[in-house]
Amino acid sequence: MQITIDKTHIEKIVAIIILFAAFFFVPYRIINLGFMAPDDANRHIAFSVTDKNWTDILIIEPSLSADHNAGWHHVLKKIHKYLGLDKEALLITVMISLFMIFNITGSLLSPNIASWIIVMLLIFVFNRVSFVRLFIGRPFIISSIVTLILFKLWFIESKKPINSVCKYLVSILCITIAVWLHGTWYTFLLLPVALLLSGKLIKSLELSLIILLSTAIGAYLTGEFEQFLYFHYAATLNIFTEKIYNWQLVTEFSEGDIYTSWVFPTSIIIILLIYSKKLKLNELSRDSLFIMILLCWMLSIKVVRFWVDWGAIALMFWLSHKISYLIEDMQSIKKPFLRWVLFVFTVLSFVLIIPSTAWNNQKERKSYSVDFSKPQLAEYKPLDGGIIYNDSMNHFYYQYFADPEGKYKYILGFEPAIMMKEDRKTYREIIYSLYHYSSYKPWINKLREEDRLFVSYDISSFYPQLDWIKAGKHLWIGKIKSSHHE
Repeated sequence: MQITIDKTHIEKIVAIIILFAAFFFVPYRIINLGFMAPDDANRHIAFSVTDKNWTDILIIEPSLSADHNAGWHHVLKKIHKYLGLDKEALLITVMISLFMIFNITGSLLSPNIASWIIVMLLIFVFNRVSFVRLFIGRPFIISSIVTLILFKLWFIESKKPINSVCKYLVSILCITIAVWLHGTWYTFLLLPVALLLSGKLIKSLELSLIILLSTAIGAYLTGEFEQFLYFHYAATLNIFTEKIYNWQLVTEFSEGDIYTSWVFPTSIIIILLIYSKKLKLNELSRDSLFIMILLCWMLSIKVVRFWVDWGAIALMFWLSHKISYLIEDMQSIKKPFLRWVLFVFTVLSFVLIIPSTAWNNQKERKSYSVDFSKPQLAEYKPLDGGIIYNDSMNHFYYQYFADPEGKYKYILGFEPAIMMKEDRKTYREIIYSLYHYSSYKPWINKLREEDRLFVSYDISSFYPQLDWIKAGKHLWIGKIKSSHHE
């Protein structure tokens, strides 16, 4: 039997190859310009190149010591072990891979490949924060990829109905993987809520049950079923019930930072769709994906992450479909040559425009961490068994990445909500007082010879009983003077 490949299939293969190249080149170029993932990606990588537990690294509440990204760390440890990648190479690999997988998934699930690239350019211009987050190498991008798949299975009305059993199995598999790798399972419940609000009760109930079943399986796979579920319950409760001001929260949990710039391009596209008779305005109330966008936008009034990690993903997928309808309506685009001109133009725009902005963040990384191998800084390294009392999570992220094998612990890690209550109270007072020198006194009173104090502002003149050195733009290190321990 002879297998033949028609011209259309060849075009698709060539287009996919071009896409792969573009989605690899853009993050690769940005990394070459000096950008490396900030915050949590650093601690994920550092954790995965050692055999430590979180209690070996942080001073935290014992009940909150479970690894809530167990699957992600398991995968990273395997990659580190079998590919022999050092921490820098592993971080770069993760950044590029997650960006590529997300965009390839979005492209293949969109009706038109060019429409996805147009959407990414629109998001880059009108919702830069959500776009940049796709580069930062964190496992929430896995949940975003799974969310795209769930949108395709549950939110988009297909001309060829998907087999129910297949839809259920794929959904269970994808959500289980996301729970195991990323962990934040409860945010998937936004999807059945959006289905319910758009009048799809049966679908909402079905997806809710699938999410709960998948969560149980994913939690079991972590090897810490009860501890895993308790962590997400207790840590989240601590974050949102603690009586502090909004500006004391980490940026992605803050409220009131409402993104509105996306409304302009979306309104233009809705007007064009209505003009071309591809959409009736009253249909939006039954559009589950559009309801998801509005739901996350409203919730972002309380927690901005509802938008940047969920609403923006829904917007990307919704726009990719609506722009596809507009492209299909253009008679000239039906000509193969002009179709390829549009595709090549959008890809080139994507490749040339995205890396053109300022991406270098190396100075920021260096300003919060220290190279203890330098002779003038060696004596300021914490001794074995010591504690770093740090007033910024950036000190933890970058110092831990720089020295993952360090035989000392951090008082503040990736989330204040898991700190010991006494230390969390001191940290909150430091932030509330805008880093006033007096707020550090509880930690300074606890300093031992093996401990070090990492502070973001110069308070050395107020504590002459300590030896001080400026180790970075946002890092002063203090230690007990040797004469105090004769």
